[in-house]
Amino acid sequence: MLNKLFTRFLSHKLPINLKFADLNSTKNLSNELFEAFSNDGLGLLTISGIPNFPSQRAKLLALSYELSHLSVTEKAKIEHPESGFQIGWKEGQSQYPCGTFAANPLDDYNQELYYQNLWPGYALPALRPAFRELSTTILNTVFLISFHIDKYLETLYPYTNTMSFEDLLYNSRSHIGSLSHFLSFRQNYSESNDKWKTCNDVFCAYTCPVYVNTVTSCPLGPEIFDYETGIVVLDYHENQVHIKLNSDMLVIQVGKIAQILSGGVFQPKKSSLVHSEKFSGTGRSEFRMSLNPNNDCELICPDENNAFSCSEADNGLKKNWKAGVTFANIARVLN
Repeated sequence: MLNKLFTRFLSHKLPINLKFADLNSTKNLSNELFEAFSNDGLGLLTISGIPNFPSQRAKLLALSYELSHLSVTEKAKIEHPESGFQIGWKEGQSQYPCGTFAANPLDDYNQELYYQNLWPGYALPALRPAFRELSTTILNTVFLISFHIDKYLETLYPYTNTMSFEDLLYNSRSHIGSLSHFLSFRQNYSESNDKWKTCNDVFCAYTCPVYVNTVTSCPLGPEIFDYETGIVVLDYHENQVHIKLNSDMLVIQVGKIAQILSGGVFQPKKSSLVHSEKFSGTGRSEFRMSLNPNNDCELICPDENNAFSCSEADNGLKKNWKAGVTFANIARVLN
């Protein structure tokens, strides 16, 4: 029923795309940022032409399948239930070997949160360097787009203090990367399983997924599925828009923290993950990064009157908002 519902109302769209060469220049990208992240946008954009990104993505996502198919004993060694599985391996709820591996790409030991990364070591030694290589490329790209966001917000708030997105993210040691592998299509999927989620970070950055034949373990080219990603965004008019991507594109999705820091100029959109039956028999691998400030970072909102909408989620934020509130306190409200 749900799949029929999505087919009926779904439109397909390529998001606003920025070239890496333009990011790495002084070109004015204000119009593109507004179109992508404003109330009428999709809350995300893509970046293409990133040096080394395609090969790094392919290398890491291939390891996602290998990681999920390690023995139960090996995967148990990298589980961390004490953190609520926010670090290390979390097994998926399926008979098919699947799950998510999370790690801090900058610090193996986070002194602020008192955890350490749990790498599989000799069982999959290639994971740690591949994870860090792709994470570094994504972070450097995010720093570039943050530079342009700062320039854009300076024009909107010339006489108001704003937080530098670039400084805030560059100085943070709290970014988390997540490598996932799971079944693309679930036969027993129902509407009750469908969860529309809003990004609660400053940004969420993620790759175009790789699909694998679950019988042969062979990767499948994105052209087979017409570059569909399964990512569905609910736009301002509550239309469901299915996002298409080329494999060399990095997605940057704006979140609730960016909404606050921009004074409501940036508006995140709800998104979900839905695959049609044509994806049956395939596994999906992807990599995501949650990009946030350090927990003790004090947040500044340049326009508190327009930063919060009338939604239930924003009402909760508004009640708990005060100038100088830390990211950790706001994150607790969001989560």
